[in-house]
Amino acid sequence: MSVWVRWLPSALWGALILLLSTRPETFFFAAAQSTHYRVIHYYLEITVHLVEFCVFFLLVAWSLRFQVRPWGAVIGRAFGAVLILSLLNESIQAYTPTRMFDVGDMTVDALGGAVGVLLCRSQTANKDIEIKN
Repeated sequence: MSVWVRWLPSALWGALILLLSTRPETFFFAAAQSTHYRVIHYYLEITVHLVEFCVFFLLVAWSLRFQVRPWGAVIGRAFGAVLILSLLNESIQAYTPTRMFDVGDMTVDALGGAVGVLLCRSQTANKDIEIKN
């Protein structure tokens, strides 16, 4: 498989995350300002960040696994990519109307990467068990 083809899914996913960062916060119906709305928006935003960055981690790890590297290096580099994308994402939002740089979002992004780490670890643990049997 070509290097470009391997990296295309993670590059497109990262580009989508950054593209969404350039949009003012109207996607979740920001005009409604009730307390109920704010609570729902808060949890929806956390969920979106977790999923976005977990998927990004898994795509980067998938791309890296084709190279000759131990799994620890793959996981470390993929998690590093999550942190870099998170910083870039929040930096773009600092210059986007109705958005702001938020360290809390970066924490949730890193947590999404950590969920990806756990998913990778569980997959490699299952493969080790299958090989030993």
